[in-house]
Amino acid sequence: MKKQSVVVEHAFSSTDVKTPVGKLKIVMHGKDLAGITWPKDKRKFDWDKIKAIPESKESKTMAQDIEKYFKTKKMKKKIWTSLVGTDLQLAVWKELLDIPFGATVSYSDLAKSLKKPKAVRAIASAIAKNPVSVLIPCHRVVGKDTSLTGFAGGLKAKKWLINWEAENNKTSKATKPSAAKAKKSTTTAAATK
Repeated sequence: MKKQSVVVEHAFSSTDVKTPVGKLKIVMHGKDLAGITWPKDKRKFDWDKIKAIPESKESKTMAQDIEKYFKTKKMKKKIWTSLVGTDLQLAVWKELLDIPFGATVSYSDLAKSLKKPKAVRAIASAIAKNPVSVLIPCHRVVGKDTSLTGFAGGLKAKKWLINWEAENNKTSKATKPSAAKAKKSTTTAAATK
């Protein structure tokens, strides 16, 4: 099934937020979160077609919630998202939400949990298209050998997020990636995975 979307310019708003891992753009679609993206993000989303997206009360509030997340490690409320994707993409993004804070899984383990063990590449592609970076934790997915692989925010940001979560979670099963493993990867953006 092909995804379909209609861009309604006045429905989007955005706010930039500084975080310990770098600047993020919060994009809202009405009152729903549509995306969290990185300054050098090479992926293209519906809102990228709009030249100027205004700030809104909702985008400012979400930016404040993201700032609090990095201080408290918790989101205060349920976040409604406005996601557009294929059935597989939506299933993968939902599965990412089940990876515990501070834990990591491999692409192949994720494929097995989705009962699609032979679809590792398709699942990796769906992860790469995750529009809500950080909160839909695609950074928690690593190579089978725990090596760091593509991430829209770059491997340095992915490593920081994994280490930050592991350090702030006493029951963490995360394997802290080594600098050597981070340097081995040639992929720098999740969209190219």
